[in-house]
Amino acid sequence: MLMKIRVFFIVNILIVNFLSYSQQADIEIRRINGQGNGGIVLELKTGMYDSILNSPQFFYANPVYQPEKGPVDIQIYNSQICPKGLFSIKFTGISDTSRWKLYSHTLDTTIIADSTIYSDYVQDIPQWGIIIKTKPVVNPGGDIYGQNGYLSSTIIYADSSRMWLDFVQDNDSYSSLNWIRSGHFMDYSNPEYDDWDMPDHSWDYYEKFETVLGGGWGPYLLCAAKSQDYGGLAYSIKSKQLNSFQVLPSIDLIITADTSKWSRSCVVEMCGDSILSQGNAKQFSIRNHPSVNINGDTSIGSTDPLINSNHISHVGMGWFPGYAINVETGERLNIVFGEDSYFVDENGRDMLWNPSNKIHNPLGHAIFGGKHFIYIMGAITIDTFDFPRYDGCKYIHDLITEEQSDSLKDYVFASTNWVSIPLSSGYNEWFSNDVKINIRVSKKYECFGNTESPHYIFSNVINSYIEHDEQMFSLFPNPVSSNLKIKVHDNYLGKDVNIQGYNLFGEQVINTEVFNIENRTELDVSFLKKGTYIIAIIADDQSFAQKIVIYK
Repeated sequence: MLMKIRVFFIVNILIVNFLSYSQQADIEIRRINGQGNGGIVLELKTGMYDSILNSPQFFYANPVYQPEKGPVDIQIYNSQICPKGLFSIKFTGISDTSRWKLYSHTLDTTIIADSTIYSDYVQDIPQWGIIIKTKPVVNPGGDIYGQNGYLSSTIIYADSSRMWLDFVQDNDSYSSLNWIRSGHFMDYSNPEYDDWDMPDHSWDYYEKFETVLGGGWGPYLLCAAKSQDYGGLAYSIKSKQLNSFQVLPSIDLIITADTSKWSRSCVVEMCGDSILSQGNAKQFSIRNHPSVNINGDTSIGSTDPLINSNHISHVGMGWFPGYAINVETGERLNIVFGEDSYFVDENGRDMLWNPSNKIHNPLGHAIFGGKHFIYIMGAITIDTFDFPRYDGCKYIHDLITEEQSDSLKDYVFASTNWVSIPLSSGYNEWFSNDVKINIRVSKKYECFGNTESPHYIFSNVINSYIEHDEQMFSLFPNPVSSNLKIKVHDNYLGKDVNIQGYNLFGEQVINTEVFNIENRTELDVSFLKKGTYIIAIIADDQSFAQKIVIYK
């Protein structure tokens, strides 16, 4: 994890009829069905990574997004009149003529959009204090003369004073540094440096995808192929033809010292000459080297996959120190990384992801830090091949090691989403702190996992409070596992009170009356699942609420 400190915010707050006196409220959107982002830069809520990693399927079906960074642009601009409780927004379909329907579970009322989901339109729902914005959206590659679906990219260090990771930045020279072939440049005398070679037009005319992290990352589809340049990251022209720009996802890549979150990875040979490579392995084949565990050891047996050198396979498997997440679908993705085993001095023969800081050798030849290329693989179907979400690269390994693997490699590498050429920065200690890389692209709304159209929920309950100085009650301990104690202010001793509890999506989980309340009253919360809740206490014409954390 990027942050290892757990912080609990314990806030005493006053509510009046569960409506805030503040006008604007932040909301968190949870996905129920579908995928896509409506052209919005998505950010998963804290805790979602762990939910995905801890799932046996490495998939969380209902991810929650940070306020203003969810897949639909919904704003509560007047929380005084917004109904408390749960809302659902469902799409009638995913076509250009589809509309959304907003349903209030509290009022049992539905409002239908005046315009379609891709109209440039702001719909005001004044009776609820809500606005919903829509806009035209394209998938990556869908607007080659505009932004072309690229939104943003960032790299975040846990300690920004110790930036240890770098990347080979693409440029448009006649060299291996020209590894992303965006644009529309053609040179008939040197076609190997053309900006595009498939299809019959440029995929990225104005080179928007050459700006991802300053040219340090790019879509596989736009990479130079090995037939164009011996340092090219794409296996073949055919693999690029089988790849689809439109399915390119928004991803988070987290590089972490927490070994429990590392990814079992295929390590592929990047040496362009099999005479020079270890074991004469061909370029883009599995490295001809015994598999290693997280410590880089071979031939270690264990029931712990991290310690067992032969987990998945005894040949060609290593560990990437981190994990990749598709933020639109909530899936963990496979990671493949490379090594050039000829470059022993650049850590190219140890099965570890540990690039050097050298781009060229003394003769001027590209060595790219030992060619520890990163390949973020997709969970996608290509022809008859169903590439899964994270499985420790087992499916990929099985395909790439078959006898006919040369032809199957076209499909394996066609499933790649994003690629980069990493380097050590050379001026800070390698792997000195955790790193998070975000890449965001525009995605139209689609079905996902079933035939259901996109469906999201959000709540106004967590926004229905304002801070208040005077305490009517206090709740402790917090966090709590079983019995929550209620300390009563003198002014409220002996009052009849109503105690209500809500989860963060507005669902009521507690509703009880306490007559003639005494100091140190106890409330049984042992039946609640682990998480954050809001306990509201109503007495006379005043209401008190406090967030509590349940732990198990």
